[in-house]
Amino acid sequence: MSMPARLKKLLQEPGIRLTPSTTDALTARLIAEAGFEIAYMGGNATTASRLGTPDVGLITMTEMADHAARIVDATGLPVIVDADTGYGNALNVQRTVRTFEATGAAGLHIEDQISPKKCGHFAGKQLISCNEMVGKVKAALDERSDPDFLIIARTDAIAVDGFDAALDRLAAYEEAGADMVMFGPPCQEDDLKKAGKLSIPLACVMDTSGNTPLIPAAELEPYGVKIAILPTAVPMAVIASVRALLSNVRKTGTLKNIPLELVSFEDYNKVLGLADIQSLETRYRT
Repeated sequence: MSMPARLKKLLQEPGIRLTPSTTDALTARLIAEAGFEIAYMGGNATTASRLGTPDVGLITMTEMADHAARIVDATGLPVIVDADTGYGNALNVQRTVRTFEATGAAGLHIEDQISPKKCGHFAGKQLISCNEMVGKVKAALDERSDPDFLIIARTDAIAVDGFDAALDRLAAYEEAGADMVMFGPPCQEDDLKKAGKLSIPLACVMDTSGNTPLIPAAELEPYGVKIAILPTAVPMAVIASVRALLSNVRKTGTLKNIPLELVSFEDYNKVLGLADIQSLETRYRT
């Protein structure tokens, strides 16, 4: 079964799918190990890990695609990719869909900001017209080779024009044929309650910014949410734990009595799949 088909099957089942964002192939493996059924590759986390910069539209489509291929290969899960604005106009969107399909990803989302975009939490976001975004959605749908490849249309209009305008935009993207739609932040539980006019499944961001719902994911299911994305939790955890480790080692000059538990060397290599590689080495040794 293809990755898009696996994702489609998961989303047809009851319940909401909690979907953490990877930072790299290592955290992708940890997401799979923890039992999550879908992984997300967010532009925010990927920009942080590859460029060490905030999410202000600096990362390119080819960098994202290269990263996506590594994530898909490492995790073995259906991966949904943040494709920002599609990296240009409708023709760029079509190239983006072709490219991300080739990585083995299971789906992507595009948003209605101008290029270069800004992180959904940042001030100063600007939008393209609703009609232009409708054209991008249609271009994405026309270009995908696998009809199960998930196309999510996101609007950032709440922060720019208010909730009613955002809802109207998502209704237009639904009419254009998007498989799923998504409000960019700020979006709270009360906003999702008012989105009842949409008859299409929703993806929803959940983080600690204060701009998104911070409740158990299951409580969002009555509002039509099928995917709850955690875009920044993993990179924030990386920063906190690595900062604590390095600060202590810098002060003490030793790895003894560090303020957090490190996994064993054996566990480290288990996560990376060393036993599987050694088994293949034995199998093919002549």
